[in-house]
Amino acid sequence: MARQRSKKRNPAKAPTRTGQRRQPQPPRPQPLPRHPEHGNQCFLSTACCDYADLLANPFEAQAVGIPREPGLPSQKYKTFARGTFSGSATAGSEAAIAFRPMAANDVYAIVTTTSAYESLDVPSNGDANSTSVTVSGPYTQAQIDTNGDVRVRIVACGVRIRYIGTNLNRGGTVTLLEHPQHAQLSGVLFADLKKYEKAEITVPDSQWITLTWQPIEAADYAYKATSTGALTGATLPLAITCSNPTSTAGANIYEYEYFCAVEAVGIDVVGKTVTTVDIDGQTQVVQALSSVKSNYAARDMLRKRQSPFRWVLSRLSGDVGRTIKAVASSSTVRNLAPAPIRAGMSLLSDLGVL
Repeated sequence: MARQRSKKRNPAKAPTRTGQRRQPQPPRPQPLPRHPEHGNQCFLSTACCDYADLLANPFEAQAVGIPREPGLPSQKYKTFARGTFSGSATAGSEAAIAFRPMAANDVYAIVTTTSAYESLDVPSNGDANSTSVTVSGPYTQAQIDTNGDVRVRIVACGVRIRYIGTNLNRGGTVTLLEHPQHAQLSGVLFADLKKYEKAEITVPDSQWITLTWQPIEAADYAYKATSTGALTGATLPLAITCSNPTSTAGANIYEYEYFCAVEAVGIDVVGKTVTTVDIDGQTQVVQALSSVKSNYAARDMLRKRQSPFRWVLSRLSGDVGRTIKAVASSSTVRNLAPAPIRAGMSLLSDLGVL
């Protein structure tokens, strides 16, 4: 006769002395690694996670506010434009696009070259054989600049381009530059753009090539009664130029997408939502993104199949970087004492970091 196996008793189902079933105990949390200097660990707030996502990818990330004071309730929206630009058929000529952050829908934000553009410098508004482009958005220049009923600050901005000509004619180089002091690039010779340390030089591609705007000073975080935020006048501080090594007509042609994320306050502004302030975290996000060129960041994220936020974490260095990455790799996240970034998020796993 076969011996019957005794059933294992489930302690969770075993009755206690009082007749109630014992409740299963939650697993004991693993201890977080301790920083050698700061002790308890910390992590980026949700607001800074979303802000990092938007700065690195203003084209697809949701519009959010800057996690920096003043933490006023504000409307978060994007302006955008799409189109094409090209250069002449003369060998050695350049196709170019210059742009700036823009919150108004009736003022040009972009200047592009046409197939008849023969000049040797970055185009400006009104130049022959160039096109000035406005963007889609909810507010006019009068509401912002004239009446002052709407005040804005720029959160993020960028242009991405891709080659749409034939592979047979694809060649030359692509130069991307954001002026280090957000000064005027219109009128600068194409050859002089490459002399800037911050310039990035790559080759034409049918995949997106990206140039993004970054805040560089305190004025970039203030609300202004001007549709370009902290920029003055007709400044176009960002430009992409594409050289043409052939003499084939229509060879040097590109598609572009422009997106600008804006935060707005004022009596004419509706749909306001809360803006969380996390100055320490916001500073670290900007530091991580400004440490590399914007197109490299976009390509590196795509190659590594990482979210912009996870990529930003990988760029942080020093004590702050080790602190954040230690928590990001931990199996347990707890709200511990902030040092030096304020804690404001309960689960990094919601963002796919863990």
